Amino acid sequence: MEQLRIHTYGDPVLRRESQKIKDFDSKTRFFCRSMIDFLSKSKDGVGLAAPQVGFNQQVIVINLSLIGEDQGLSPRGFLCLVNPRIIKKSAQKKKGAEGCLSLPGTSVKVKRAVEVEVKGWSLANNEKITIKARDFLARVLQHEIDHLKGVLIIDYLPFWRRSREIKKLIKRVN
Repeated sequence: MEQLRIHTYGDPVLRRESQKIKDFDSKTRFFCRSMIDFLSKSKDGVGLAAPQVGFNQQVIVINLSLIGEDQGLSPRGFLCLVNPRIIKKSAQKKKGAEGCLSLPGTSVKVKRAVEVEVKGWSLANNEKITIKARDFLARVLQHEIDHLKGVLIIDYLPFWRRSREIKKLIKRVN
């Protein structure tokens, strides 16, 4: 597998709907480990989705140790979920600032559900799991799952501000 790198704004892979993974084989496990290694070396990243490193697959990883919440989800402090999907969201929402490795220098206040329930395949447990998350972990899960749908945090901005932010982004990534 090639060395992973962050794909930034303008790369079409960030806007594609990710493909579901059907085989949880050694190749998928290796990819998950590679994403965890990459995220562990990142100074700013709490979460990472496969499209951000150029792969059109439904895989996310989260550094639980940076969130301060582990829920027994991972022995090494990193959660890797394959084919994650949100099955329930609370009606209560809260705005919070979010950044993104693929959108360097950009911070957006995004209104998200305070609590979510997410189902996905855990490679660590080798089974389907359900995660009930609230606050920051819920926010990170929603952010990373958005990536799998081709949705970026700038999409939550009003048109005039999104246009301004895109102009700044283009200057930063080129």
